[in-house]
Amino acid sequence: MKTKEVTTWVLKGLSEDIVFLRGLSLDAFQAFQTEADFLYLVKSPLMASLIGCVQSDHVTKMQAAKIIKEGCRKYSSFTEKFLSNTDLLLNYTGPFELAALVAEVATFHPKGLKKYRRRGCFQDLLSRLRVSEDVLMKLATLQLLEDLSTSDLGYLLVTSSHVVKAISPSITDFSYDCTGCLKFVAKIAEQSHVHDKSGTWNQSPELPGVLLGCFRPAAPSNVSIQICDTIGHLLSMPTETLKYKNHGILVAKRMWTTNQQLKEVVLNSLAAMLTLKTESHSEEYLVQYEILRSADSERSTGFEQIALLCQQPMDEIRFPALRLMSELASQPWGLQYVYMAAGFFEFLTNRTFDSKAALEWKFKVLQNISNNANCETILGENHFNELQTFLKQGPFYNRACAKVVTENPL
Repeated sequence: MKTKEVTTWVLKGLSEDIVFLRGLSLDAFQAFQTEADFLYLVKSPLMASLIGCVQSDHVTKMQAAKIIKEGCRKYSSFTEKFLSNTDLLLNYTGPFELAALVAEVATFHPKGLKKYRRRGCFQDLLSRLRVSEDVLMKLATLQLLEDLSTSDLGYLLVTSSHVVKAISPSITDFSYDCTGCLKFVAKIAEQSHVHDKSGTWNQSPELPGVLLGCFRPAAPSNVSIQICDTIGHLLSMPTETLKYKNHGILVAKRMWTTNQQLKEVVLNSLAAMLTLKTESHSEEYLVQYEILRSADSERSTGFEQIALLCQQPMDEIRFPALRLMSELASQPWGLQYVYMAAGFFEFLTNRTFDSKAALEWKFKVLQNISNNANCETILGENHFNELQTFLKQGPFYNRACAKVVTENPL
């Protein structure tokens, strides 16, 4: 592959209109195996042709991208050289296929991400979000940013960019990519618990107002649903609870909706909020408590309503409700509200006529009740002892079967 004759033959094959002939030429790249081979490749005329193939038909594109990704995955030195190639310094009008490939290989090595940033590729992606009118491309760009944020360094770089400013107009205008933008915000908020360092994305002064606008009556139904999920993840961040209290109240009030999909999302959103564990009478606790109590109605409290939803026949509703009760039970201050719901403890300890998944969810709630430091005090001696016995037996214990085994030993 390093001789002039072979290089000329491969270049001629890559320029052919027939896909099969291009494929044969790409097969020749299997000869590149060592680090020295790939470093030669990045300096040779073959590199430009290989990059051109990434923008070709689907078969050729996949084959060419595979060659580049294999070299980048094996050798960080090749990744850096590849990202340094002047042909890759794109603007937002450049081919998206190449932008996607560059973003993917940048995640293979820490030095690749640093080089990616220095080459201005983040700005390329943000420009696509701001200027492009292609909804599918904008959604794909958001996915690239999400993929880039999976590593600690990538998350820091993505959240340090002006991504919130780039997507805010789409959210404000309820554009076709609005829900994709809201999902991206939710994902970045969710990932904040995984990474040690974060940029200043959540300090954007316009973001709370932009998201509050999604609760307007004019918001499309899919936006009204997605905003509830996004707010739940934001409220799980200790730095955001005060900022999004009013948003959370609007979410909780929707618990009474007749829209089953929206109700499911609301329950999961409140459960996500409660993954942030707070101490009684702290500022964060007061926000969580006020949000939950905002679901009160003339008929019952929000806590009682959640307990009733746990007993509904629809799995799409009762499982999120049980998840919410499980998170509430794990709060230092939350167990009393779980236990005070009339008949709820008896419901949780009843294994009769229920599915495996439902029994597992109920058992999870009981485990969190038991793990709560205030468990014995709040439950009292009888229910506390009953709970310990129940947990030892497991979620699928069948008293009738146990009795038969005891009376008829082998």
